[in-house]
Amino acid sequence: MWRKIAIVSGLGVLLSILVPAQTAPPTFAELLGTLDGTVNFCTKVNPKSAAKYKEMVQLVTNGHSDELIAEIREGKEYKDTVDQISKKLGAITERSFSDLQSSREVRAVDRGH
Repeated sequence: MWRKIAIVSGLGVLLSILVPAQTAPPTFAELLGTLDGTVNFCTKVNPKSAAKYKEMVQLVTNGHSDELIAEIREGKEYKDTVDQISKKLGAITERSFSDLQSSREVRAVDRGH
């Protein structure tokens, strides 16, 4: 129970950071899209933990019918949210890799390589 509360709370924080400010709370489609987009990204970055990431999705979708989850995942709101999260996380990663490459080049120059 506490684990589910922690995950949902974490998603709330993630939503507040990644999704533009809204007047209404996020819909379940936005929540699921944010979670799936984040899990997809994390699975690419750390494939060894893929099973743990999928457990998080199951905690959120538990109690909902497979048909309902499939219907939500087919919807525009869900797909738009996944795309938005993927783009934002991809941009963060590209900057991080660019910054990492720059710092390696600086260190190599400092060492005379």
